[in-house]
Amino acid sequence: MAIEQQITISFRYGKNDLKALHQLSRELDRAMSSDSLGEVDGHEIATDLSHGFLYLYGPSAEAMFKAVKEVLLRPDFMKGATAILKFKDGKEVYPECEVELE
Repeated sequence: MAIEQQITISFRYGKNDLKALHQLSRELDRAMSSDSLGEVDGHEIATDLSHGFLYLYGPSAEAMFKAVKEVLLRPDFMKGATAILKFKDGKEVYPECEVELE
């Protein structure tokens, strides 16, 4: 059984449609799957498209973040977003790491 760690990305969106978010999700999926690092497990978005969350899961939150960081920095709506890396080893949960994307 693989150990699942998580990255939750909180961002301000403010677009008129979900096109840019779907494009980012595809790019993140490519970055994660190229090295078999895990998966993009989807997103949540406010009904007024003002803000949202992206969810990534895999065996190493650190490795996932290294793989997707440059992709996350490309879209304008990701400036100032916060990535929360959640670590666990079996049943042991470790302190989270919060990173602001600039």
